[in-house]
Amino acid sequence: MGKNKIPKTAVIILGFFLLPFTITAQVPSSTSTRSLSLQQSIDEALKNNNSVKIAEHDINVQKALKKGSITMSKTEFSYTQGVVSNPTINDNLISVTQRIDFPTLYTSQAELAREKISSSEKFKALTENNLIENVKLAYLQYQYALEKKQLLLQLDSIYGRLSKASNKRYQTGETTSLENMTSLVQSKQIQNEL
Repeated sequence: MGKNKIPKTAVIILGFFLLPFTITAQVPSSTSTRSLSLQQSIDEALKNNNSVKIAEHDINVQKALKKGSITMSKTEFSYTQGVVSNPTINDNLISVTQRIDFPTLYTSQAELAREKISSSEKFKALTENNLIENVKLAYLQYQYALEKKQLLLQLDSIYGRLSKASNKRYQTGETTSLENMTSLVQSKQIQNEL
C-alpha cells in the first residue's frame, strides 16, 4: 500500500494548532515576528481576504453601473428630399423622433440599480461574517489544543513519576506485575497523545 498524502489544508490546520496562545505571524518584509490577539487576527483576515476584496469590488462596480441604469432611446434624425406633398415641387422633409417610455420604467430601473448595490453590500457583510466565524473557530480550536497540550504535559509528568514509583515498588516486591504494567501503559498512552 502506498503512503497516504496529507492535504495542504490539514497541514495548515495542524501548523495552526502548534502555535503558542498568541499567534506569531511572519511579517513578509522583515525577519521579525509579531503576536496577534483574536481581534487583530480578525482584522488582518478582513483586510487580506480575497473574497472580501472581490465583494468590495462588486459593490464599486454596481455603484458605477447605477449611473447608467436609466436608459433612454437615442434621438433619431431623418432627412428626406423629393416629391412628398406636391408632385411638381421638390420637398425637403426633416424629422426628429425621440421615444420616451412611461416614467415608472425609469423609476423601476433606478430601484433595480439600488437593489443591486444593496445586494452586493449584503453579500460582502455575509462574506465578512463567515470569515470572522472561521477565524474565531480556528482561534478557539488553537487555544483548546494548547490547553490540552498543557494538560497532557502535566499528566505525562504525573504518570511518569507513578510509573517509576510503581516500578521501584515492584522491584522491592511490594506490588504485583499488573500494577507496574498498568502504570507503564498509562504513561505510554499519555506520551502517545502528546
